[in-house]
Amino acid sequence: MPSFADPARRQFVAWFFLACWIMPLSFHERDVFGAESFPETVLPFVKTYCVECHNSKTTEGQLDLTKYTTAEAVAADYRKWEHVVTFVTKEEMPPPDAKQPTQAERAEVLGVLGKLMLQEARKTAGDPGGVLPRRLSNAEYNNAIRDLTGVDIRPADSFPIDPASGEGFSNTGEALVMSPNLF
Repeated sequence: MPSFADPARRQFVAWFFLACWIMPLSFHERDVFGAESFPETVLPFVKTYCVECHNSKTTEGQLDLTKYTTAEAVAADYRKWEHVVTFVTKEEMPPPDAKQPTQAERAEVLGVLGKLMLQEARKTAGDPGGVLPRRLSNAEYNNAIRDLTGVDIRPADSFPIDPASGEGFSNTGEALVMSPNLF
């Protein structure tokens, strides 16, 4: 059994455990951000496979990728890059008739972009964004009047019809606008 009475051995063990504790933290920190590898992986990929169609002159799909030269620029336009990652993941981009990246290149770029997206998602976690002003839908209004008065008079039946949002629901804040007819 080794003896820890020797001060040099004790110091070595202390430094060893400290290094074992700190090194994973520093690697994890570097891994999560992925911004360090952005210029070496994502920029060359974009220049080679994307900017021919997605530049300031020919913005196919209303997408100009030449303006994204840093990881911070990508993070600032997080929503647009979610679509880029989706298309590259599904191998829809680059298009079949264009020069294709190898699977290793594609995986490396998706890994870096995934880390950047994860970082941005963690920054905004718990933030629902802007809260839209709401009003009751016609059905909610009728139910509220019935619950408050005990009489089912359905006053909202004479209101304009509630529009449906893109998801098909008629009670989302985006769909429930206040038209002048309701004032």
